[in-house]
Amino acid sequence: MLNTHLIDSHCHVHFGQDKAALKERIETAITNNVRQMLCISIDETDKDEVIKLSQDEESILAAAAIHPTHNPGQVQTIDYLLDYCSDKNLIAVGETGLDYFHIKEDTDWQKQRFINHINTAIELDKPLIIHTRDSMDDTLDLLESQGAKKCRGIMHCFTGDWQQAKRALKMDFKISFSGIVTFNSARVLQQVAAKVPLDSILVETDSPYLAPVPYRGKANQPAYVVHVAEKLSELRQQNLSEITCATTRNFYDLFPQTAV
Repeated sequence: MLNTHLIDSHCHVHFGQDKAALKERIETAITNNVRQMLCISIDETDKDEVIKLSQDEESILAAAAIHPTHNPGQVQTIDYLLDYCSDKNLIAVGETGLDYFHIKEDTDWQKQRFINHINTAIELDKPLIIHTRDSMDDTLDLLESQGAKKCRGIMHCFTGDWQQAKRALKMDFKISFSGIVTFNSARVLQQVAAKVPLDSILVETDSPYLAPVPYRGKANQPAYVVHVAEKLSELRQQNLSEITCATTRNFYDLFPQTAV
């Protein structure tokens, strides 16, 4: 049976205090054929909210970790993270990774925190969701050295080149494209998007950030993930239905327990 609905593989639909607007964002997504959304907690302040949202809303899936830019200098132990990420409602460990854009110096603690997250994901047998900014090679080095192929995962909001994409693919990671791929300035990324094997691509919004064309500069929402899929269809010269089915199938390959 073909999966003809889209999945937003990475969003923060819960951000903001207006809960009526939250409900509307979810309903708008469903109306626009985005039937599932993976909502990401960034630290201790929103983990319980994301878990509760996944319990209350059939369309919401949840993941949690400590974002690399949060609680700078702190390195959570593996024992702490095992407890933190073990809730049955959390389907992935993330987002986690390295960020040299916001934190340019003293990266040793970032690396150790990331290593502990990787090993937590392996022990829990949950996929990783990877955040990397200005740090792609170091991120891939640690994923390779720590054996992240054992748990696999998602290269969230991928912006690397083809050589970097191939390294991620070798570890069986999915490459997730965001609204950035619709930007005219993203020529290198668009070339990558045309090359990644069909069975390894995902689509996401990272909402409320990175709204795709034609909404660039405005608040993003899961319903807009269709514009990412449409751009991939154009770049790859494949039907939109083929992109839709493939990205959903790929998500279920990584998270079979979420298939509907």
